[in-house]
Amino acid sequence: MSLLDRQNEVKEAAENIKRAKTIVVNGGGLIGVELAGDIRCAYKDKKVVLLSRSDVLKERPLKQRLKIMGAIEAMNVTVLQGEAIGVPEMATWAPGTLTVDSTAVQFDAYIPAFSTGPNTGFLAGSGCELDTRRRMVVNKFLQSSSCKDIFGIGITDVDEPWIGMPKLENQWKTAAKNAVAFLAGGALVAHNEGMPGMTRAPTVKVGNGKGGWALVDFEVLPVPAQVCCCCGYCGTCCGTICCTCCPCGWCCCPAEGQGPAHAFEPFAFTSAKFHFKGIGSANSAPDQKSM
Repeated sequence: MSLLDRQNEVKEAAENIKRAKTIVVNGGGLIGVELAGDIRCAYKDKKVVLLSRSDVLKERPLKQRLKIMGAIEAMNVTVLQGEAIGVPEMATWAPGTLTVDSTAVQFDAYIPAFSTGPNTGFLAGSGCELDTRRRMVVNKFLQSSSCKDIFGIGITDVDEPWIGMPKLENQWKTAAKNAVAFLAGGALVAHNEGMPGMTRAPTVKVGNGKGGWALVDFEVLPVPAQVCCCCGYCGTCCGTICCTCCPCGWCCCPAEGQGPAHAFEPFAFTSAKFHFKGIGSANSAPDQKSM
């Protein structure tokens, strides 16, 4: 899919969400929770239903989950847990009905927001070994164990606790370095996990910006960040002067609430500009090449 195709898809989704009265978001993970919150922040009058086969954000510590569920409830997002019947295979903007246990839900828009596994379909028939979860089996160089000229990023069976930017950055550096070395007949370097102390995503967002709620998990942040920010309890002067934009929230309080939600609204863009020298645009992105 080209960048322009993706932009048009996002615009179409936004217009359909705007028209819908009841929106179902299917997925109790980080993406589903954030999306349900974003819709609620943008539209106070819509009914937003979050589906989850099991506990919402089940990988988080119980103390965090209780706080997050309290925030979701306070934002008037309906959470339904259990196996759903009548769920569309893809996102749909047509009215429909699904059932969770004995609860029927009529919707105007349905959005799947759960992982379907790594995007390795293009490797079918290539002889490249995949595990039972469709992940590419690799060696310590992130090199396919069976197709030596293929290196993987984010789609492999590498032993890392979650897939996120702090992990992916080191993966793409390793894979890029080794691909160049492989073509030149040089020695490959073993991959080292990025930020090994970060065993789960460091932020949880129930929507971004005004009306949203977010949590910063200082337990998994690097030690310098923990010390600098007093593990989120200090807030420095920003906590009293402009608490809505301070990622630490209120002074002497946990790093959670509207403050972090406000701070993280532009974070993906500012971080990309600061750390990766920008994210490109429809006019400046390089031409897409096919496999």
